[in-house]
Amino acid sequence: MHNQEKKMKVPPELMHPFFFPDKEIHINVPDREFTLHENFMYEMFYYHGENAIRPWEQPETAIPLVIKEWDHLKNVLEHLHSQRDQSTILIHMKKGIGLFLQFLYWSNDEAVKLNDETVIDNFIYKPVNVQERLNFLLSRPRLYHSFIQLAELIKEQEKQFVIKMIKKNASRK
Repeated sequence: MHNQEKKMKVPPELMHPFFFPDKEIHINVPDREFTLHENFMYEMFYYHGENAIRPWEQPETAIPLVIKEWDHLKNVLEHLHSQRDQSTILIHMKKGIGLFLQFLYWSNDEAVKLNDETVIDNFIYKPVNVQERLNFLLSRPRLYHSFIQLAELIKEQEKQFVIKMIKKNASRK
Protein backbone atom coordinates (compact mmCIF):
# COMPACT_ATOMS: atom_id res chain seq x y z
CA MET A 1 0.00 0.00 0.00
CA HIS A 2 1.38 3.42 -0.95
CA ASN A 3 1.43 6.29 1.48
CA GLN A 4 0.15 9.63 0.27
CA GLU A 5 2.10 12.79 0.89
CA LYS A 6 0.31 15.64 2.60
CA LYS A 7 1.31 19.23 3.32
CA MET A 8 0.71 20.14 6.98
CA LYS A 9 1.43 23.03 9.30
CA VAL A 10 3.67 22.07 12.18
CA PRO A 11 1.42 22.22 15.27
CA PRO A 12 2.57 24.45 18.15
CA GLU A 13 3.25 21.36 20.30
CA LEU A 14 5.93 20.24 17.85
CA MET A 15 7.44 23.61 16.97
CA HIS A 16 11.17 23.21 17.47
CA PRO A 17 13.79 24.68 15.11
CA PHE A 18 16.05 21.61 15.32
CA PHE A 19 13.38 19.31 13.93
CA PHE A 20 11.13 21.72 12.05
CA PRO A 21 12.94 24.80 10.72
CA ASP A 22 9.91 25.51 8.49
CA LYS A 23 6.34 26.10 9.62
CA GLU A 24 4.99 23.61 7.10
CA ILE A 25 6.18 20.16 6.12
CA HIS A 26 5.36 17.45 3.63
CA ILE A 27 4.54 14.26 5.49
CA ASN A 28 3.58 10.78 4.38
CA VAL A 29 0.11 9.86 5.56
CA PRO A 30 0.53 6.66 7.58
CA ASP A 31 -1.51 3.68 6.55
CA ARG A 32 -2.76 1.16 9.09
CA GLU A 33 0.67 -0.36 9.64
CA PHE A 34 2.90 1.22 12.30
CA THR A 35 6.04 2.78 10.84
CA LEU A 36 8.80 5.06 12.09
CA HIS A 37 9.96 6.57 8.80
CA GLU A 38 9.30 10.13 9.95
CA ASN A 39 9.84 11.63 13.39
CA PHE A 40 6.70 12.64 15.25
CA MET A 41 4.42 11.57 12.41
CA TYR A 42 1.72 10.25 14.75
CA GLU A 43 1.89 13.32 16.97
CA MET A 44 1.56 15.51 13.89
CA PHE A 45 -1.77 13.90 13.00
CA TYR A 46 -2.90 13.72 16.63
CA TYR A 47 -2.34 17.44 17.26
CA HIS A 48 -4.24 18.21 14.05
CA GLY A 49 -7.17 16.18 15.40
CA GLU A 50 -6.88 13.52 12.71
CA ASN A 51 -7.44 9.84 13.25
CA ALA A 52 -4.16 7.91 13.33
CA ILE A 53 -2.32 5.33 15.40
CA ARG A 54 -1.42 6.58 18.89
CA PRO A 55 1.73 4.65 19.88
CA TRP A 56 1.85 6.27 23.33
CA GLU A 57 -1.42 4.47 24.15
CA GLN A 58 0.20 1.08 23.38
CA PRO A 59 3.87 1.49 24.31
CA GLU A 60 4.38 -2.26 24.82
CA THR A 61 3.69 -2.69 21.08
CA ALA A 62 5.40 0.47 19.79
CA ILE A 63 8.60 0.52 21.87
CA PRO A 64 10.09 -2.76 20.53
CA LEU A 65 9.76 -1.25 17.03
CA VAL A 66 11.49 1.95 18.19
CA ILE A 67 14.36 -0.15 19.59
CA LYS A 68 14.61 -2.14 16.36
CA GLU A 69 14.70 1.08 14.32
CA TRP A 70 17.40 2.46 16.65
CA ASP A 71 19.54 -0.68 16.27
CA HIS A 72 19.54 -0.16 12.50
CA LEU A 73 20.17 3.59 12.77
CA LYS A 74 22.97 3.05 15.31
CA ASN A 75 24.84 0.89 12.78
CA VAL A 76 24.43 3.59 10.13
CA LEU A 77 25.71 6.27 12.50
CA GLU A 78 28.69 4.14 13.58
CA HIS A 79 29.62 3.73 9.92
CA LEU A 80 29.20 7.45 9.15
CA HIS A 81 31.36 8.42 12.12
CA SER A 82 34.04 5.88 11.18
CA GLN A 83 34.10 7.42 7.68
CA ARG A 84 34.01 10.95 9.14
CA ASP A 85 31.04 11.66 6.87
CA GLN A 86 29.92 14.99 8.36
CA SER A 87 27.58 15.75 5.46
CA THR A 88 25.00 13.10 6.38
CA ILE A 89 25.57 12.64 10.12
CA LEU A 90 23.16 15.46 10.99
CA ILE A 91 20.24 13.92 9.07
CA HIS A 92 20.69 10.59 10.87
CA MET A 93 21.26 12.19 14.27
CA LYS A 94 18.00 14.13 13.89
CA LYS A 95 16.28 10.83 13.23
CA GLY A 96 18.02 9.25 16.24
CA ILE A 97 17.25 12.10 18.64
CA GLY A 98 13.65 12.03 17.43
CA LEU A 99 13.51 8.28 18.05
CA PHE A 100 14.81 8.82 21.56
CA LEU A 101 12.19 11.50 22.26
CA GLN A 102 9.43 9.24 20.97
CA PHE A 103 10.81 6.42 23.13
CA LEU A 104 10.94 8.69 26.19
CA TYR A 105 7.46 10.14 25.79
CA TRP A 106 5.75 6.94 24.67
CA SER A 107 7.33 5.04 27.60
CA ASN A 108 5.53 7.54 29.82
CA ASP A 109 2.22 7.18 27.91
CA GLU A 110 2.45 10.67 26.40
CA ALA A 111 2.50 12.14 22.90
CA VAL A 112 5.73 14.04 22.19
CA LYS A 113 5.59 17.76 23.01
CA LEU A 114 8.70 19.58 21.87
CA ASN A 115 7.72 23.05 23.07
CA ASP A 116 7.45 22.29 26.79
CA GLU A 117 10.53 21.05 28.67
CA THR A 118 8.58 20.77 31.94
CA VAL A 119 6.69 17.72 30.61
CA ILE A 120 9.86 15.62 30.82
CA ASP A 121 10.49 16.80 34.40
CA ASN A 122 7.29 15.04 35.49
CA PHE A 123 8.07 11.70 33.83
CA ILE A 124 8.53 8.72 36.12
CA TYR A 125 10.51 6.65 33.60
CA LYS A 126 13.50 8.61 32.29
CA PRO A 127 17.31 8.59 32.30
CA VAL A 128 19.21 10.62 34.91
CA ASN A 129 19.82 14.26 33.89
CA VAL A 130 17.89 13.66 30.68
CA GLN A 131 17.12 17.33 29.96
CA GLU A 132 20.75 18.48 30.25
CA ARG A 133 21.95 15.57 28.12
CA LEU A 134 19.26 16.22 25.52
CA ASN A 135 20.21 19.91 25.35
CA PHE A 136 23.80 18.84 24.70
CA LEU A 137 22.68 16.59 21.83
CA LEU A 138 20.56 19.31 20.29
CA SER A 139 23.36 21.87 20.47
CA ARG A 140 26.12 19.61 19.05
CA PRO A 141 24.47 16.80 17.07
CA ARG A 142 27.40 16.16 14.70
CA LEU A 143 29.93 15.26 17.42
CA TYR A 144 30.89 11.63 17.94
CA HIS A 145 30.42 12.23 21.67
CA SER A 146 26.79 13.22 20.96
CA PHE A 147 26.23 9.93 19.17
CA ILE A 148 27.68 8.05 22.17
CA GLN A 149 25.48 10.11 24.52
CA LEU A 150 22.40 9.31 22.41
CA ALA A 151 23.22 5.59 22.47
CA GLU A 152 23.58 5.75 26.27
CA LEU A 153 20.28 7.60 26.67
CA ILE A 154 18.48 4.98 24.62
CA LYS A 155 20.11 2.15 26.59
CA GLU A 156 19.07 3.81 29.87
CA GLN A 157 15.53 4.39 28.62
CA GLU A 158 15.32 0.71 27.65
CA LYS A 159 16.07 -0.15 31.29
CA GLN A 160 13.42 2.31 32.49
CA PHE A 161 10.88 0.80 30.11
CA VAL A 162 11.65 -2.73 31.34
CA ILE A 163 11.11 -1.53 34.92
CA LYS A 164 7.77 -0.03 33.89
CA MET A 165 6.67 -3.27 32.20
CA ILE A 166 7.70 -5.36 35.23
CA LYS A 167 5.69 -3.08 37.55
CA LYS A 168 2.72 -3.11 35.17
CA ASN A 169 2.73 -6.90 34.91
CA ALA A 170 3.18 -7.30 38.68
CA SER A 171 0.18 -5.07 39.36
CA ARG A 172 -2.00 -7.27 37.12
CA LYS A 173 -1.32 -10.37 39.26
